[in-house]
Amino acid sequence: MKQDRITVCLASQHFYPTFTGAGIRFQRYAPGLRARGVDMRVFTRTPEVSDSPLVGALRSGALLPVEHLDDLPIQRVQLPQGSERRKEMLFVSALLDYCQQPVTRPDLIQALSVSQWWLPWWFSFHRLGIPFVYTKTMVGELSPKPWKRRLQRIYWRLPIRMADCVVVSSGIARDALRNIGVTNPIEVIPNGVDLNRFQPAISVKAQQVLRGQLGLDPTGELILFVGPLIERKGVDVLVEAWRLIAQQRLRAYLVMVGPTTEDMRQDMRSAHFQTKIETAIANSGAADRVISTGRVENVEAYFQAADIFVFPSRREGMGNVVLEAFGCGLASILTPFIGFPDEFGHPNEHYILVEPTPDALARVAIALLENSDRRQQLGRQSRKWVEEHMDVESSLDQYAALYRELVDRSRKGKLSS
Repeated sequence: MKQDRITVCLASQHFYPTFTGAGIRFQRYAPGLRARGVDMRVFTRTPEVSDSPLVGALRSGALLPVEHLDDLPIQRVQLPQGSERRKEMLFVSALLDYCQQPVTRPDLIQALSVSQWWLPWWFSFHRLGIPFVYTKTMVGELSPKPWKRRLQRIYWRLPIRMADCVVVSSGIARDALRNIGVTNPIEVIPNGVDLNRFQPAISVKAQQVLRGQLGLDPTGELILFVGPLIERKGVDVLVEAWRLIAQQRLRAYLVMVGPTTEDMRQDMRSAHFQTKIETAIANSGAADRVISTGRVENVEAYFQAADIFVFPSRREGMGNVVLEAFGCGLASILTPFIGFPDEFGHPNEHYILVEPTPDALARVAIALLENSDRRQQLGRQSRKWVEEHMDVESSLDQYAALYRELVDRSRKGKLSS
């Protein structure tokens, strides 16, 4: 029997062109969900790059004309300059009003972030009778101080209680939520990787041609990092490791693909970190062999062109770029981080896990650059792992099934049972 189509309102304060990993992920999910009978539309704010009105002189809270990113409709709300608290409260109020209107009322609301500023509208959202899903993308770090941990547990779990279901990408994220007292239903849906888009280069010759197209040395040794160049991603450790690597590997290049702090929401701390990174690269003795591309749309090409992938992050939800590196059959070096998932497979079989120090990172990177057989072995095994366990088609099936289950229950008046 043919199923009715359902509409999901993806509520995210930050979305394209503002860089956000979760936003990029659901942007990529949208076509696959559409093929499964789920029509997604995004409700977001005016981009951070300019908090001034995009169309004429609009009042705060006004809706802009709908725009489209490929076939994905995006509804933006005009927010004022000033405090983030005021912006978020206006955003939530506008979202509630949007979902109340008959012409824009969705079958399900999915939020990519919630906070205590959503709580005044808790019962208003509940009265809508629309299923509310919260996708929790990041594992929080509890304070070592007992009194502060108790406050964190209350502070974090209260807004989560708004959700009829919480979706996390790993078992460790689920356990972290249970540890702070979250009692909502929790679904574990790994992010998954598009195995058609992210696949290995077909040959060494094809890889060299690709490098030429990207402006990279066709025969050099390419060390790849993908992600925002921010402190949480451990870029400072990587740059210090690069100084050690460059001294021994004279044909090596460090290629960093991703937005800088200038491309993202900045504060004094992030600006200071950017200065620190630029200084470290300048003092590395091999600044001419460091390539920073900024944000790119063809990130798979860089995975296919590289020799090794390094990811020294400090805290993650899932770390999609790791799965993408695996999909491209790229030997990967990871460091332990808060939220490190079992879904990545096994160390020394699917990736190499090292301590998050420049010396350890440099030592393992140099050893891999010297051993092509080991690189190829890790690449084959990591590709096989994601083929068997982390195909995005399975993730899309799980999301579509969850949406339909919640919508069906709400239509039968059994959502709270």
